Amino acid sequence: MRCAMLRLKRWISLAQIAKVNEQRSSDMFRVIFLTYVSVPLALAAMLSEAAPDFLRSLISDNANGIVILLIGSVIFPVMYFCGNWRAKQIVWTIDLFRANALASLTNKPPTH
Repeated sequence: MRCAMLRLKRWISLAQIAKVNEQRSSDMFRVIFLTYVSVPLALAAMLSEAAPDFLRSLISDNANGIVILLIGSVIFPVMYFCGNWRAKQIVWTIDLFRANALASLTNKPPTH
């Protein structure tokens, strides 16, 4: 009985840690997404209104660097999203295991 209670406490603690990690990961993803989307769009809109000729010459003079910067700013949030998704998977797996939904999979005999 005591061993079962210790296992239950460990699962509860593990689930709490996983949920905190998932929440932190989700919050950071929102911040990163807003930063990588809204800041460049707002800056481009401001420059196109304030100095359209300067923006046009800036883009034409630095096209290669801008393309590399855009690719990098797309790849980083996608990679972070994969980590965020993995954090959610861990929470879902722990919740399923705690609900005994995965118990049948672990006790199933191997098929040949």
